[in-house]
Amino acid sequence: MVQKARQFYPDDADIAKVLGILSYRRQLYPRSVELLEEAAKRRRDDSELLYYLGVGLAQLKQWKECKAAMERTLSLGRSPDLADKAKQTLIECSERGSP
Repeated sequence: MVQKARQFYPDDADIAKVLGILSYRRQLYPRSVELLEEAAKRRRDDSELLYYLGVGLAQLKQWKECKAAMERTLSLGRSPDLADKAKQTLIECSERGSP
């Protein structure tokens, strides 16, 4: 259903976000990151979106970008549960991205 909505509203950031999260859950990480990056251009203060973008980037081993997304997620400080997960992912991205 979300795929159909995307066809009719290709520029809708909310639809891109939902489809990006669903793609992440289906382990389609490149597609997930593509959709979430698109949505993030319009929804700059969406901590959930940034979290999923960060974990998607981590799956693609894009450590620098992952770190930036997690730092932004934490700076928004919206959800304690999300913050705990973001902190853990930030540590992982920082450690793996260090030379």
